Amino acid sequence: MRVITTSLFIGMAAAFVPTGMRPTLHRITPTTLPVAAPIAAPIKPVAPKAIRIAPPATMLTGLEGPGLVTAVWTLIALNFMPLGPTAALTEMSPGQQKWGDRTFMNMMEQAPIFFAALWSHAFFCSAKVATGLGMIYLGLRLCYPIIWLLLGGGGVGAPFPQIFLSTFPQYGIAFYLALGVVLKLGFGICLNTMVGFPLAVAPIAFGGGLWFFALNIVPILQKNIFKKFFTA
Repeated sequence: MRVITTSLFIGMAAAFVPTGMRPTLHRITPTTLPVAAPIAAPIKPVAPKAIRIAPPATMLTGLEGPGLVTAVWTLIALNFMPLGPTAALTEMSPGQQKWGDRTFMNMMEQAPIFFAALWSHAFFCSAKVATGLGMIYLGLRLCYPIIWLLLGGGGVGAPFPQIFLSTFPQYGIAFYLALGVVLKLGFGICLNTMVGFPLAVAPIAFGGGLWFFALNIVPILQKNIFKKFFTA
């Protein structure tokens, strides 16, 4: 209140003072207070771009073994495939060309039988037995070109009957796997339980049985029955 009264008094007094004698009044400009700069937001570290990882493969539980056998078979086949053509391209002997061609083609000829037996047995009987016999089958398949190289004598054509040591155990394995499915689905009989040790029975017993049948029984049928239907 006192400040207001004083200001009025000074103002009225100044109004009656001659102009030349009036004191110069200076308007006091209020000082601009410094404005603080806005605080910057903290810098967030940029996370490195994540590497895209492929989702895990969908697994058919229990069928990993037959899948592995199939993949290994494919790799073996791809390595056998150029043996014949490259022998021809490099002008190797007819015997070497025949060795390369038959190494691959014999594998291809057996492929439908093998895979049908392998996967049907894995689905309906035992994936474990199918895997074990499948691995033995692959080992026997690798023996085919080796037996030919070592026992072929350098001539044209596979060494018989030595080459049967590779092929007939493979036939026995395929026959066993397929027979197991027939007995299981058709008659409710478990062949694996009956034989006890299929990893030995299939290539040895069944392979030997087929060997005997092919070399002893089939020739008799050829000479006494089948030839009657052919004149040329």
